[in-house]
Amino acid sequence: MAIWGGQTDLAQSLWRVKHDRDAGGFGRFIQRVRVFDIDDQDRIADWMHGEFPGLYYILGKAPAGRDKRDATYRGIYLGGDEALTSRAWIGANILSKGPLGALYPVKSWTAPNPHGCMKEGDTTSWFFFLRPGGNDPRGPLKAGLGRPVSQGPRRLVSRPPLPHRRGSA
Repeated sequence: MAIWGGQTDLAQSLWRVKHDRDAGGFGRFIQRVRVFDIDDQDRIADWMHGEFPGLYYILGKAPAGRDKRDATYRGIYLGGDEALTSRAWIGANILSKGPLGALYPVKSWTAPNPHGCMKEGDTTSWFFFLRPGGNDPRGPLKAGLGRPVSQGPRRLVSRPPLPHRRGSA
């Protein structure tokens, strides 16, 4: 499950399953759940870890004490090669790529993107599901996640990427 907003709906659903099944049934259920949460927006990730032991949970969030824009989900609109967020790049590489590409929104309300065109930050939550590149949703410490990950007690946390260098992939 990719969570881009608050996670209260997921928490309510898990709570319901926990109370509708016996401990064994819930244990089998929770082992099948995979979550990638963008920023713990409802601030209940710690509660969920305590309430649902065994929940497989990746949290994409800035390290404590750092600006939230330093999080792994910030995308390319706040760093790296910002030319990739320009209207010209969007036109050549997205809008011209078929009927779905033509629907891509070209206006972003997110500052400080100098082009005001593209804000892509949630993409990392979808990389988790992709098999190419050695990814395995059962073992997210592998390369396919799209971001380095560190493992802590009962959770995995995405770490910010290394600074982008021109000419590097």
